Amino acid sequence: MVDRWLSPEWAAQHEAARQRRACMQGIPHHQGNRNLSGYKKAWSAAHQGQECSNFAAWSMSHKGKATSDVSFNPDDPPEAYTSSTAYEKMMAYTEASRSIHGPEYDPQTDNIDAETVMRIGQGKKHGRFWIGDSVIDTASTPTLSQIRARTTSSSSLPEIRTRPSTAQHRVEVLEANVEEANRRAAELALELAAERAAREAQDKRIAEIVAWMQSSTGSPVPPGLMGPPTHPNQSPLMQTPLPSAGSNNPLPGAQGDQVFPSPPSQGYQGRPAQ
Repeated sequence: MVDRWLSPEWAAQHEAARQRRACMQGIPHHQGNRNLSGYKKAWSAAHQGQECSNFAAWSMSHKGKATSDVSFNPDDPPEAYTSSTAYEKMMAYTEASRSIHGPEYDPQTDNIDAETVMRIGQGKKHGRFWIGDSVIDTASTPTLSQIRARTTSSSSLPEIRTRPSTAQHRVEVLEANVEEANRRAAELALELAAERAAREAQDKRIAEIVAWMQSSTGSPVPPGLMGPPTHPNQSPLMQTPLPSAGSNNPLPGAQGDQVFPSPPSQGYQGRPAQ
């Protein structure tokens, strides 16, 4: 075993797996160090002995920990799963199972059909099944060649699909993000165009009012009739600007916190002027 771990073939396989994991989006699962059967038992123990199928356990392991308040619902949105890949796998298996067993088929009772997984997952790539690898019996599962041999054009069974690679899935996610960004940019452009049209209509209306006033009064409208707004730091009743923050120059007549009034021109109150 040690010699295998030190071999160049094992190092290359390990590096390839590491690169695939780096391309994955989101958390792979919430099983921890348990396999799927262990997660299933832990979930049942934490939820008053409730039973769940292998497919339900697989789906829930991509939604939360076994001890958390997690349940299986095929109608849950993609946001309920730890990654978009897990949601897509759940939907693909559900659709394939219903195409075989009918639209009323409940995937919650399914213990994962190995042949269906082989069909929608393009066999065992990298030595693993598409979903539920630890609960599928490899010895009793037909090979991909055997499945192809008995699949005809008139068969109602799902066709053998190409399993998308992690890099391909990442490209699809990036393309979806670019498409969403383009959609938002188009919406923003429409909003800006609407605001621009509203401003132009308002300017046109003001010009019409000004022209009507000129024709009615026979004199041009004063240029300062609609002057610029007063600066927020300048009061129209004060000619002296307010001191800026941190200024050492007090207002006229003020020293510190005490204000001294200017003396009256006719002498102080209570004392006649000389």
